[in-house]
Amino acid sequence: MERCPFLLGNPQDIDGHIGDMLFRRAGFTPVTAARSDNVLTLQELCGYGMGACLRPQLFLPSLLDDERLRTLRTLDCGPGTSYAISFGISACDYRWSAIDDFIDCARRSISTIDRHDSGRNRRITPDSR
Repeated sequence: MERCPFLLGNPQDIDGHIGDMLFRRAGFTPVTAARSDNVLTLQELCGYGMGACLRPQLFLPSLLDDERLRTLRTLDCGPGTSYAISFGISACDYRWSAIDDFIDCARRSISTIDRHDSGRNRRITPDSR
């Protein structure tokens, strides 16, 4: 993996911190082929064979179709590489419809993830309204 080109996110983000930890643990400095704050850009570049990227496996089913999932090689990065993602909204009488749309979209994404989950990822069940 030392000579493998990597497609990396922002070093200030959680993914960047996890990547730094993994590279230190592996004992090498990565060859950086590209950097982007956009996960979809990195995923597309990876799909074109530009390099390897570090992405949460949990999100892959919502980012890739079944054919691309079958051709993708994933590696478990080991302990210390998982983190929780939370959404919060203020409790009030009125809620903007865009927030409801976002919540619905997140729930659909979680359902997609659960259907594609091979047992390696923790199941996420959305709270009922």
